[in-house]
Amino acid sequence: MPEQPAFDIEDARRAIEGAEVVVVGFSRFEERLLLDFRYDAATPPAVKVVPAVSSVEERLWFLQQERPQFAAPVSERFVFFTWAKTVAEFRESSVWRAIEERIRATGHGQVLSEAHDAWGQLATREKHQAFSAVKGEHFKTLWREEKR
Repeated sequence: MPEQPAFDIEDARRAIEGAEVVVVGFSRFEERLLLDFRYDAATPPAVKVVPAVSSVEERLWFLQQERPQFAAPVSERFVFFTWAKTVAEFRESSVWRAIEERIRATGHGQVLSEAHDAWGQLATREKHQAFSAVKGEHFKTLWREEKR
C-alpha cells in the first residue's frame, strides 16, 4: 500500500489565510466544516457544518444556493483538506487559531460564535460516531465473538 503524504499544518494555515472558501473534512464522520470568508456590507462570512458532497461541482452549486450574492470562488481560492485527528485536536491547533484570526480580520467578530457553535456540532457528531462504533451501529464487525 502506498504511503500517504504527511499532513502539512502550515499548508492548512496558509489555506485558511488566503482562500475565499475552505472546506474541512474529518476522518471520523462525513459532515464537513464550511468556512466561507467572502463578505460584503450586508452579508458576513459564514461558518457552518454541512453535509458531504460527491464533487467540487456539487459543493459549488451548494454555495450558489446558500450564498447567491457571491460569485462562485475560483479554483485557486477554494480549498478542501481532511483533518485526520480528533475535533478537539483541531480546536487546539494553530489551524483553528488561524480561522479565528481570519474571522476577526473581516471585522465580523460576531461570526466567531458561529464558528464555536460549528465546533460544538462537530464534537457532538464525533462523540455520537464513537458511541455508534462501540455499539456496532452502522459498522460491520470484522471479528465476531464465537459462541461457546
